[in-house]
Amino acid sequence: MKVAFSAIGLLLLLAGAAPAFAGTPDTLWSRTYGGQSSDIGYAVVGTTDSGFVIAGTTSSFGPETTDAYVVRVAGDGDLLWSRRVGGLGYDEAHSVCQTFDGGYAVGGWSTSADTFIQHAWLARLDSGGDTVWTRTYGGTGSSWVSCLIQTADSGFLLCGGRDSTNSGSFTAYLVRTNSAGVQRWSLTYGVSGADVANAVVPFPGGGFAVCGSNFSGNGLALLLRVSETGSLVWARNYGTAANYNWAGTLLVTPDSDLVIAGEQGPALDRHGSGLRVSYDQRGQLRAKDLEWNTDLWLLRTNAGGDSLWSATWGDTNRDCAGSMQPVTGGWVVAATDGLYSGTANMSLLRFSAAGDVLWEAGYPGLGVGQVNGLVLPPDGGYTVAATTDILGAGSDDVLLVRFGSDAGILDEPGRSETARQTSAQTIARNALFLAEAPGCGPQSASLMDAAGRKAAELHAGVNDVGGLAPGVYFVREAQAQAQAQAVRKVVVTK
Repeated sequence: MKVAFSAIGLLLLLAGAAPAFAGTPDTLWSRTYGGQSSDIGYAVVGTTDSGFVIAGTTSSFGPETTDAYVVRVAGDGDLLWSRRVGGLGYDEAHSVCQTFDGGYAVGGWSTSADTFIQHAWLARLDSGGDTVWTRTYGGTGSSWVSCLIQTADSGFLLCGGRDSTNSGSFTAYLVRTNSAGVQRWSLTYGVSGADVANAVVPFPGGGFAVCGSNFSGNGLALLLRVSETGSLVWARNYGTAANYNWAGTLLVTPDSDLVIAGEQGPALDRHGSGLRVSYDQRGQLRAKDLEWNTDLWLLRTNAGGDSLWSATWGDTNRDCAGSMQPVTGGWVVAATDGLYSGTANMSLLRFSAAGDVLWEAGYPGLGVGQVNGLVLPPDGGYTVAATTDILGAGSDDVLLVRFGSDAGILDEPGRSETARQTSAQTIARNALFLAEAPGCGPQSASLMDAAGRKAAELHAGVNDVGGLAPGVYFVREAQAQAQAQAVRKVVVTK
Protein backbone atom coordinates (compact mmCIF):
# COMPACT_ATOMS: atom_id res chain seq x y z
CA MET A 1 0.00 0.00 0.00
CA LYS A 2 1.27 3.46 -0.82
CA VAL A 3 0.70 6.03 1.90
CA ALA A 4 1.06 9.75 1.25
CA PHE A 5 0.07 12.78 3.21
CA SER A 6 0.25 16.38 2.16
CA ALA A 7 2.92 18.59 3.65
CA ILE A 8 0.21 21.24 3.98
CA GLY A 9 -3.13 19.73 3.00
CA LEU A 10 -4.26 17.29 5.64
CA LEU A 11 -5.89 13.90 5.79
CA LEU A 12 -8.42 13.99 8.60
CA LEU A 13 -8.90 12.14 11.84
CA LEU A 14 -12.48 10.93 11.99
CA ALA A 15 -14.28 11.39 15.31
CA GLY A 16 -13.81 8.46 17.63
CA ALA A 17 -11.04 6.83 15.61
CA ALA A 18 -7.65 6.17 17.13
CA PRO A 19 -4.64 7.60 15.28
CA ALA A 20 -3.69 5.28 12.44
CA PHE A 21 0.03 6.06 12.66
CA ALA A 22 2.56 6.37 15.40
CA GLY A 23 5.69 8.45 14.99
CA THR A 24 5.04 11.30 12.57
CA PRO A 25 7.96 13.31 11.15
CA ASP A 26 9.01 16.74 12.32
CA THR A 27 10.42 19.06 9.68
CA LEU A 28 13.19 20.78 11.62
CA TRP A 29 14.14 23.22 8.88
CA SER A 30 14.37 23.72 5.14
CA ARG A 31 16.74 25.92 3.17
CA THR A 32 17.16 26.96 -0.43
CA TYR A 33 20.40 27.99 -2.11
CA GLY A 34 21.00 29.78 -5.37
CA GLY A 35 20.46 33.04 -7.21
CA GLN A 36 18.02 34.55 -9.66
CA SER A 37 18.44 31.94 -12.39
CA SER A 38 18.54 28.12 -12.31
CA ASP A 39 20.49 26.33 -9.56
CA ILE A 40 20.20 22.56 -9.15
CA GLY A 41 21.53 20.21 -6.47
CA TYR A 42 22.38 16.75 -7.77
CA ALA A 43 24.18 15.24 -4.76
CA VAL A 44 24.67 15.80 -1.03
CA VAL A 45 26.95 14.19 1.57
CA GLY A 46 27.50 14.77 5.27
CA THR A 47 30.71 16.34 6.52
CA THR A 48 32.84 15.52 9.54
CA ASP A 49 31.52 18.55 11.45
CA SER A 50 27.90 17.37 11.02
CA GLY A 51 27.28 19.79 8.16
CA PHE A 52 26.63 19.11 4.48
CA VAL A 53 28.16 19.72 1.09
CA ILE A 54 25.99 19.84 -2.03
CA ALA A 55 27.11 19.56 -5.66
CA GLY A 56 25.13 20.62 -8.72
CA THR A 57 24.97 23.35 -11.34
CA THR A 58 24.37 27.09 -11.39
CA SER A 59 23.38 29.60 -14.04
CA SER A 60 23.05 32.43 -11.52
CA PHE A 61 26.63 33.41 -10.86
CA GLY A 62 29.44 34.42 -13.19
CA PRO A 63 29.67 35.14 -16.92
CA GLU A 64 29.56 31.51 -18.12
CA THR A 65 26.26 29.90 -19.09
CA THR A 66 26.36 27.04 -16.60
CA ASP A 67 29.06 26.00 -14.13
CA ALA A 68 29.44 23.37 -11.46
CA TYR A 69 28.06 24.59 -8.14
CA VAL A 70 29.39 23.50 -4.73
CA VAL A 71 27.56 24.63 -1.59
CA ARG A 72 28.87 24.09 1.95
CA VAL A 73 26.36 24.44 4.78
CA ALA A 74 26.41 24.02 8.53
CA GLY A 75 24.39 21.44 10.43
CA ASP A 76 21.54 23.91 10.85
CA GLY A 77 21.45 24.66 7.11
CA ASP A 78 23.17 28.05 7.30
CA LEU A 79 25.33 28.77 4.26
CA LEU A 80 29.07 28.67 4.99
CA TRP A 81 30.28 29.19 1.42
CA SER A 82 29.44 28.43 -2.17
CA ARG A 83 31.72 28.11 -5.17
CA ARG A 84 31.26 28.22 -8.92
CA VAL A 85 33.70 25.74 -10.49
CA GLY A 86 34.39 25.51 -14.23
CA GLY A 87 35.86 27.11 -17.31
CA LEU A 88 34.59 28.77 -20.46
CA GLY A 89 32.42 25.83 -21.49
CA TYR A 90 29.51 24.03 -19.84
CA ASP A 91 30.30 22.33 -16.51
CA GLU A 92 28.12 20.24 -14.23
CA ALA A 93 28.79 18.46 -10.91
CA HIS A 94 26.82 15.30 -10.22
CA SER A 95 28.67 13.71 -7.32
CA VAL A 96 30.67 14.91 -4.33
CA CYS A 97 32.60 13.44 -1.41
CA GLN A 98 34.56 14.86 1.49
CA THR A 99 38.15 13.69 1.20
CA PHE A 100 40.29 12.22 3.97
CA ASP A 101 42.17 15.52 4.41
CA GLY A 102 38.99 17.56 4.89
CA GLY A 103 38.73 18.86 1.34
CA TYR A 104 36.27 17.82 -1.35
CA ALA A 105 36.20 15.96 -4.65
CA VAL A 106 33.53 16.74 -7.24
CA GLY A 107 32.73 14.69 -10.33
CA GLY A 108 30.59 15.42 -13.36
CA TRP A 109 31.34 16.65 -16.84
CA SER A 110 32.98 19.58 -18.54
CA THR A 111 32.78 20.80 -22.12
CA SER A 112 35.36 22.76 -24.06
CA ALA A 113 34.37 26.20 -25.32
CA ASP A 114 35.03 25.29 -28.97
CA THR A 115 33.61 21.79 -29.52
CA PHE A 116 31.16 21.53 -26.61
CA ILE A 117 31.87 17.78 -26.37
CA GLN A 118 31.45 16.72 -22.77
CA HIS A 119 34.25 14.94 -20.93
CA ALA A 120 34.27 13.10 -17.62
CA TRP A 121 35.52 15.61 -15.08
CA LEU A 122 37.04 15.52 -11.59
CA ALA A 123 37.77 18.59 -9.48
CA ARG A 124 39.66 18.72 -6.20
CA LEU A 125 38.80 21.48 -3.72
CA ASP A 126 40.45 22.36 -0.42
CA SER A 127 38.51 22.67 2.84
CA GLY A 128 37.61 26.28 2.04
CA GLY A 129 36.22 25.45 -1.38
CA ASP A 130 39.11 26.77 -3.48
CA THR A 131 40.01 24.68 -6.53
CA VAL A 132 43.27 22.72 -6.17
CA TRP A 133 43.17 20.99 -9.57
CA THR A 134 40.80 19.68 -12.23
CA ARG A 135 41.14 16.72 -14.60
CA THR A 136 39.19 15.39 -17.57
CA TYR A 137 39.01 11.83 -18.90
CA GLY A 138 37.52 9.88 -21.78
CA GLY A 139 39.57 10.83 -24.85
CA THR A 140 37.99 12.39 -27.92
CA GLY A 141 34.48 11.05 -27.45
CA SER A 142 31.78 12.11 -25.00
CA SER A 143 31.92 10.91 -21.41
CA TRP A 144 30.52 11.84 -18.02
CA VAL A 145 30.70 11.02 -14.29
CA SER A 146 27.53 10.07 -12.41
CA CYS A 147 29.17 8.98 -9.15
CA LEU A 148 32.57 9.08 -7.45
CA ILE A 149 34.11 7.65 -4.28
CA GLN A 150 37.48 8.10 -2.64
CA THR A 151 39.45 4.85 -2.47
CA ALA A 152 41.48 3.60 0.49
CA ASP A 153 44.74 4.78 -1.12
CA SER A 154 43.36 8.39 -1.28
CA GLY A 155 42.70 8.09 -5.00
CA PHE A 156 39.29 8.15 -6.64
CA LEU A 157 36.99 5.84 -8.58
CA LEU A 158 34.60 7.46 -11.04
CA CYS A 159 31.70 5.80 -12.84
CA GLY A 160 29.41 7.03 -15.59
CA GLY A 161 29.23 6.52 -19.33
CA ARG A 162 31.23 6.99 -22.52
CA ASP A 163 30.42 7.39 -26.20
CA SER A 164 33.87 7.04 -27.74
CA THR A 165 32.75 7.88 -31.29
CA ASN A 166 29.99 10.43 -30.52
CA SER A 167 27.61 8.17 -32.42
CA GLY A 168 24.99 7.65 -29.72
CA SER A 169 26.37 4.23 -28.76
CA PHE A 170 27.51 4.36 -25.14
CA THR A 171 29.10 2.05 -22.61
CA ALA A 172 29.42 1.99 -18.83
CA TYR A 173 32.68 3.74 -17.98
CA LEU A 174 34.89 3.46 -14.91
CA VAL A 175 38.11 5.40 -14.20
CA ARG A 176 40.43 4.91 -11.24
CA THR A 177 42.93 7.64 -10.38
CA ASN A 178 45.64 8.30 -7.85
CA SER A 179 45.34 11.06 -5.25
CA ALA A 180 46.42 13.69 -7.82
CA GLY A 181 43.74 12.66 -10.30
CA VAL A 182 46.15 10.89 -12.65
CA GLN A 183 44.41 7.93 -14.31
CA ARG A 184 45.56 4.49 -13.19
CA TRP A 185 43.13 2.41 -15.23
CA SER A 186 39.80 2.60 -17.00
CA LEU A 187 37.17 0.02 -17.84
CA THR A 188 34.30 0.13 -20.30
CA TYR A 189 31.46 -2.38 -20.34
CA GLY A 190 28.69 -2.71 -22.86
CA VAL A 191 27.01 -5.41 -24.86
CA SER A 192 24.23 -3.48 -26.56
CA GLY A 193 25.65 -0.04 -27.24
CA ALA A 194 23.40 1.32 -24.50
CA ASP A 195 24.96 0.65 -21.08
CA VAL A 196 25.65 3.24 -18.37
CA ALA A 197 26.96 3.16 -14.78
CA ASN A 198 25.07 5.20 -12.18
CA ALA A 199 26.61 4.36 -8.78
CA VAL A 200 29.68 2.66 -7.30
CA VAL A 201 30.56 1.39 -3.81
CA PRO A 202 33.58 -0.43 -2.35
CA PHE A 203 33.09 -4.18 -2.02
CA PRO A 204 34.20 -6.04 1.14
CA GLY A 205 37.51 -7.78 0.60
CA GLY A 206 38.52 -5.53 -2.27
CA GLY A 207 37.20 -4.28 -5.55
CA PHE A 208 33.98 -2.48 -6.29
CA ALA A 209 30.31 -2.99 -7.08
CA VAL A 210 28.64 -0.85 -9.74
CA CYS A 211 24.99 -0.46 -10.67
CA GLY A 212 23.60 1.02 -13.84
CA SER A 213 21.24 0.41 -16.71
CA ASN A 214 21.10 -1.23 -20.10
CA PHE A 215 18.83 0.69 -22.47
CA SER A 216 18.36 -2.01 -25.09
CA GLY A 217 14.71 -3.01 -25.41
CA ASN A 218 12.73 -1.52 -22.52
CA GLY A 219 15.87 -1.30 -20.40
CA LEU A 220 17.34 -3.68 -17.81
CA ALA A 221 19.11 -2.91 -14.54
CA LEU A 222 22.84 -3.61 -14.64
CA LEU A 223 25.10 -4.82 -11.81
CA LEU A 224 28.88 -5.24 -12.13
CA ARG A 225 31.62 -6.55 -9.88
CA VAL A 226 35.06 -5.12 -10.65
CA SER A 227 38.45 -6.00 -9.16
CA GLU A 228 40.89 -3.54 -7.59
CA THR A 229 42.89 -3.53 -10.82
CA GLY A 230 39.94 -2.89 -13.11
CA SER A 231 39.13 -6.41 -14.28
CA LEU A 232 35.50 -7.38 -14.71
CA VAL A 233 34.58 -10.12 -12.21
CA TRP A 234 30.97 -10.57 -13.36
CA ALA A 235 28.08 -8.67 -14.93
CA ARG A 236 24.36 -9.33 -14.49
CA ASN A 237 21.13 -7.82 -15.76
CA TYR A 238 17.86 -7.69 -13.82
CA GLY A 239 14.23 -6.97 -14.54
CA THR A 240 11.74 -8.15 -17.10
CA ALA A 241 11.63 -7.44 -20.81
CA ALA A 242 8.09 -6.06 -20.51
CA ASN A 243 9.18 -3.36 -18.04
CA TYR A 244 11.54 -0.44 -17.84
CA ASN A 245 14.10 -1.36 -15.15
CA TRP A 246 16.44 1.36 -13.88
CA ALA A 247 19.03 1.13 -11.07
CA GLY A 248 20.24 4.46 -9.72
CA THR A 249 21.75 3.81 -6.29
CA LEU A 250 23.52 0.91 -4.57
CA LEU A 251 24.51 -0.32 -1.09
CA VAL A 252 26.44 -3.31 0.30
CA THR A 253 25.05 -5.09 3.37
CA PRO A 254 27.25 -6.32 6.27
CA ASP A 255 27.01 -9.86 4.85
CA SER A 256 28.16 -8.66 1.39
CA ASP A 257 24.75 -8.75 -0.26
CA LEU A 258 24.00 -5.98 -2.74
CA VAL A 259 20.87 -3.79 -2.70
CA ILE A 260 19.98 -1.57 -5.65
CA ALA A 261 17.20 1.01 -5.77
CA GLY A 262 15.60 2.68 -8.76
CA GLU A 263 12.34 2.22 -10.63
CA GLN A 264 10.53 -0.54 -12.47
CA GLY A 265 7.31 -0.79 -14.45
CA PRO A 266 5.65 -0.36 -17.84
CA ALA A 267 6.81 2.49 -20.06
CA LEU A 268 4.88 2.92 -23.31
CA ASP A 269 6.40 5.00 -26.10
CA ARG A 270 3.97 7.70 -27.22
CA HIS A 271 5.64 7.96 -30.63
CA GLY A 272 5.99 4.29 -31.52
CA SER A 273 9.69 4.54 -32.35
CA GLY A 274 11.25 2.58 -29.52
CA LEU A 275 12.78 3.53 -26.16
CA ARG A 276 13.99 7.12 -25.90
CA VAL A 277 16.74 8.19 -23.52
CA SER A 278 17.99 11.54 -22.31
CA TYR A 279 19.63 13.01 -19.24
CA ASP A 280 17.57 13.42 -16.09
CA GLN A 281 18.04 16.06 -13.39
CA ARG A 282 20.88 14.05 -11.88
CA GLY A 283 22.73 13.97 -15.18
CA GLN A 284 22.06 10.27 -15.54
CA LEU A 285 20.74 8.69 -18.70
CA ARG A 286 17.26 7.28 -18.35
CA ALA A 287 14.20 6.79 -20.49
CA LYS A 288 11.90 9.77 -21.01
CA ASP A 289 9.13 10.96 -23.34
CA LEU A 290 7.05 7.92 -22.43
CA GLU A 291 3.76 7.10 -20.78
CA TRP A 292 4.74 6.05 -17.27
CA ASN A 293 3.47 3.80 -14.53
CA THR A 294 6.75 2.84 -12.93
CA ASP A 295 7.19 2.16 -9.23
CA LEU A 296 10.06 2.61 -6.85
CA TRP A 297 12.03 -0.65 -7.01
CA LEU A 298 14.39 -2.40 -4.61
CA LEU A 299 16.35 -5.52 -5.53
CA ARG A 300 18.60 -7.54 -3.24
CA THR A 301 21.20 -10.02 -4.49
CA ASN A 302 23.85 -12.15 -2.85
CA ALA A 303 27.57 -11.47 -3.29
CA GLY A 304 27.56 -13.41 -6.55
CA GLY A 305 24.72 -11.40 -8.06
CA ASP A 306 21.96 -14.00 -7.60
CA SER A 307 18.63 -12.29 -6.98
CA LEU A 308 17.19 -12.86 -3.48
CA TRP A 309 14.07 -10.68 -3.64
CA SER A 310 12.66 -7.53 -5.17
CA ALA A 311 10.04 -5.09 -3.92
CA THR A 312 8.11 -2.20 -5.47
CA TRP A 313 6.21 0.78 -4.09
CA GLY A 314 3.99 3.22 -5.94
CA ASP A 315 0.68 4.00 -7.59
CA THR A 316 -0.28 5.50 -10.95
CA ASN A 317 2.47 8.13 -10.88
CA ARG A 318 6.08 7.64 -11.83
CA ASP A 319 7.85 6.83 -8.54
CA CYS A 320 11.62 6.55 -8.37
CA ALA A 321 14.30 6.14 -5.71
CA GLY A 322 16.68 9.07 -5.54
CA SER A 323 19.01 7.97 -2.73
CA MET A 324 19.27 5.20 -0.15
CA GLN A 325 21.03 4.87 3.22
CA PRO A 326 21.40 1.91 5.63
CA VAL A 327 19.64 1.96 9.00
CA THR A 328 19.26 -0.70 11.66
CA GLY A 329 17.45 -3.66 10.12
CA GLY A 330 17.06 -2.23 6.64
CA TRP A 331 17.24 0.95 4.56
CA VAL A 332 15.71 4.39 4.22
CA VAL A 333 14.99 5.62 0.70
CA ALA A 334 14.39 9.21 -0.40
CA ALA A 335 12.19 9.15 -3.49
CA THR A 336 10.39 11.25 -6.07
CA ASP A 337 6.65 10.58 -6.30
CA GLY A 338 5.45 11.71 -9.72
CA LEU A 339 8.79 12.22 -11.48
CA TYR A 340 8.54 14.60 -14.49
CA SER A 341 4.82 15.10 -13.80
CA GLY A 342 5.12 18.78 -12.93
CA THR A 343 3.58 18.05 -9.52
CA ALA A 344 6.22 15.75 -8.04
CA ASN A 345 6.40 15.16 -4.30
CA MET A 346 9.21 14.27 -1.91
CA SER A 347 8.81 10.91 -0.15
CA LEU A 348 10.69 9.03 2.55
CA LEU A 349 10.32 5.28 3.07
CA ARG A 350 11.85 2.79 5.45
CA PHE A 351 12.28 -0.80 4.27
CA SER A 352 13.06 -3.87 6.33
CA ALA A 353 15.89 -6.21 5.38
CA ALA A 354 13.25 -8.40 3.71
CA GLY A 355 11.95 -5.57 1.54
CA ASP A 356 8.80 -4.73 3.52
CA VAL A 357 7.76 -1.09 3.85
CA LEU A 358 7.83 -0.24 7.56
CA TRP A 359 6.73 3.36 7.16
CA GLU A 360 6.32 5.94 4.46
CA ALA A 361 5.84 9.69 4.40
CA GLY A 362 5.03 12.07 1.55
CA TYR A 363 5.65 15.82 1.32
CA PRO A 364 3.74 17.53 -1.52
CA GLY A 365 3.73 21.26 -2.11
CA LEU A 366 7.50 21.82 -2.18
CA GLY A 367 7.77 22.29 -5.94
CA VAL A 368 10.11 19.31 -6.17
CA GLY A 369 11.56 18.50 -9.57
CA GLN A 370 13.56 15.48 -8.45
CA VAL A 371 14.80 14.13 -5.11
CA ASN A 372 18.52 13.51 -5.46
CA GLY A 373 20.21 12.90 -2.11
CA LEU A 374 19.79 11.57 1.44
CA VAL A 375 22.10 11.95 4.45
CA LEU A 376 21.72 10.45 7.94
CA PRO A 377 23.10 13.11 10.34
CA PRO A 378 24.98 11.75 13.38
CA ASP A 379 22.41 13.18 15.80
CA GLY A 380 19.57 11.29 14.10
CA GLY A 381 16.90 12.07 11.55
CA TYR A 382 17.22 12.55 7.80
CA THR A 383 18.38 15.30 5.48
CA VAL A 384 17.10 15.27 1.89
CA ALA A 385 18.38 17.25 -1.09
CA ALA A 386 16.18 18.10 -4.05
CA THR A 387 15.41 20.86 -6.53
CA THR A 388 12.46 23.24 -6.11
CA ASP A 389 10.78 25.58 -8.56
CA ILE A 390 8.44 27.16 -5.97
CA LEU A 391 10.70 28.09 -3.07
CA GLY A 392 13.85 30.19 -3.32
CA ALA A 393 14.94 33.12 -5.45
CA GLY A 394 15.23 31.70 -8.97
CA SER A 395 13.46 29.52 -11.50
CA ASP A 396 15.06 26.51 -9.82
CA ASP A 397 16.88 26.39 -6.51
CA VAL A 398 18.72 23.82 -4.44
CA LEU A 399 16.44 22.57 -1.64
CA LEU A 400 17.69 20.97 1.58
CA VAL A 401 15.15 19.67 4.12
CA ARG A 402 16.07 18.40 7.58
CA PHE A 403 13.71 15.94 9.27
CA GLY A 404 13.92 14.83 12.87
CA SER A 405 14.17 11.26 14.06
CA ASP A 406 11.21 8.98 13.41
CA ALA A 407 10.74 10.80 10.11
CA GLY A 408 8.06 8.46 8.87
CA ILE A 409 4.71 6.87 9.56
CA LEU A 410 4.11 3.50 11.13
CA ASP A 411 1.02 1.97 9.58
CA GLU A 412 -1.20 0.16 12.06
CA PRO A 413 -3.05 -2.76 10.42
CA GLY A 414 -6.77 -2.39 9.96
CA ARG A 415 -6.94 1.39 9.66
CA SER A 416 -8.62 2.98 6.68
CA GLU A 417 -7.15 5.63 4.38
CA THR A 418 -9.39 8.30 5.93
CA ALA A 419 -8.54 7.51 9.54
CA ARG A 420 -5.17 9.23 9.70
CA GLN A 421 -3.60 12.01 11.63
CA THR A 422 -0.35 13.88 11.09
CA SER A 423 1.25 16.21 13.58
CA ALA A 424 4.49 17.13 11.82
CA GLN A 425 5.24 20.77 11.30
CA THR A 426 5.69 22.36 7.90
CA ILE A 427 8.13 25.14 7.07
CA ALA A 428 6.54 27.85 4.89
CA ARG A 429 8.44 30.70 3.30
CA ASN A 430 6.21 33.17 1.36
CA ALA A 431 3.88 30.46 0.04
CA LEU A 432 1.73 27.83 1.75
CA PHE A 433 0.22 25.07 -0.39
CA LEU A 434 -3.09 23.56 0.67
CA ALA A 435 -3.96 20.26 -0.99
CA GLU A 436 -7.32 18.53 -0.79
CA ALA A 437 -7.39 15.16 0.92
CA PRO A 438 -8.40 12.48 -1.61
CA GLY A 439 -12.18 12.11 -1.76
CA CYS A 440 -12.88 14.56 1.05
CA GLY A 441 -11.47 17.96 0.17
CA PRO A 442 -11.81 20.64 2.84
CA GLN A 443 -14.82 22.97 2.68
CA SER A 444 -12.87 25.61 4.57
CA ALA A 445 -9.49 26.13 6.16
CA SER A 446 -8.11 28.78 8.45
CA LEU A 447 -4.60 29.73 9.49
CA MET A 448 -4.53 30.41 13.23
CA ASP A 449 -1.74 32.05 15.21
CA ALA A 450 -0.34 30.65 18.46
CA ALA A 451 -2.95 32.60 20.47
CA GLY A 452 -5.80 31.00 18.52
CA ARG A 453 -6.61 34.10 16.45
CA LYS A 454 -7.43 33.70 12.78
CA ALA A 455 -4.51 35.03 10.70
CA ALA A 456 -5.79 34.12 7.23
CA GLU A 457 -8.41 32.19 5.28
CA LEU A 458 -6.86 29.49 3.11
CA HIS A 459 -7.95 27.95 -0.15
CA ALA A 460 -6.86 24.88 -2.10
CA GLY A 461 -3.63 25.64 -3.94
CA VAL A 462 -0.92 28.19 -3.22
CA ASN A 463 -1.63 30.76 -0.51
CA ASP A 464 0.50 33.89 -0.09
CA VAL A 465 1.80 34.10 3.52
CA GLY A 466 4.65 36.50 2.79
CA GLY A 467 2.91 39.29 4.69
CA LEU A 468 2.60 37.32 7.94
CA ALA A 469 4.99 37.78 10.83
CA PRO A 470 7.41 34.86 11.28
CA GLY A 471 6.27 32.38 13.90
CA VAL A 472 4.20 29.29 14.66
CA TYR A 473 0.74 28.98 13.10
CA PHE A 474 -1.83 26.20 12.80
CA VAL A 475 -3.85 25.15 9.77
CA ARG A 476 -7.38 24.17 10.78
CA GLU A 477 -9.45 22.36 8.16
CA ALA A 478 -13.16 21.58 8.56
CA GLN A 479 -15.10 18.99 6.59
CA ALA A 480 -18.77 18.75 5.72
CA GLN A 481 -19.21 16.57 8.81
CA ALA A 482 -18.97 18.98 11.71
CA GLN A 483 -17.19 16.43 13.82
CA ALA A 484 -14.32 15.92 11.36
CA GLN A 485 -11.49 18.38 11.73
CA ALA A 486 -7.70 18.37 11.43
CA VAL A 487 -5.05 20.74 12.76
CA ARG A 488 -1.45 21.02 11.59
CA LYS A 489 1.45 23.12 12.78
CA VAL A 490 3.11 25.50 10.30
CA VAL A 491 6.25 27.55 10.92
CA VAL A 492 6.30 30.71 8.78
CA THR A 493 9.80 32.03 8.09
CA LYS A 494 11.25 34.87 6.06
